[in-house]
Amino acid sequence: MHYCQTKKEKNIEAVKELWPDLNPSSVSVDFELAANGALQSIYQLSAIYGCLFHLTKNIRKKLADENLLSLYNNDPECALAARMIVALTFIPIEDLDMAVETLANELPLHLTPIINWFEDTYIGRLNRSRTRRCTLFPPPMCKCLVCKAGDTIQSLNKPMLM
Repeated sequence: MHYCQTKKEKNIEAVKELWPDLNPSSVSVDFELAANGALQSIYQLSAIYGCLFHLTKNIRKKLADENLLSLYNNDPECALAARMIVALTFIPIEDLDMAVETLANELPLHLTPIINWFEDTYIGRLNRSRTRRCTLFPPPMCKCLVCKAGDTIQSLNKPMLM
């Protein structure tokens, strides 16, 4: 077990002492391995989802790493295409293979490093056997927590009208 995970487990245990009846059905977290591991070990029955805000932040960071952030900020078509990568988190897992392949074929070439990174990090790239490789974060976690409330979709950070 990693030192950071142990430290985070102690923090979560402290919260659990304050609220012993706390047993969340789901938890939304940023994409931090130690926090994810700590939550999984303490709340084993809770579904752990990635936070859409943090996923979007990570994509923007990768765009900056690839020197594409200026293009993203100034070219609406590039920005829309990059947001389509984030939108893959809303695709049911059973439809993900086809969605990723379709999107990868439609994206501008300069976004190829971004979709490759997204696959490698969050959903796993397809092997020749048509199974996905292991990733840092399992695909179910990358299904960002989205709650439907009336006519809006709540992503914990801001509502979007349908």
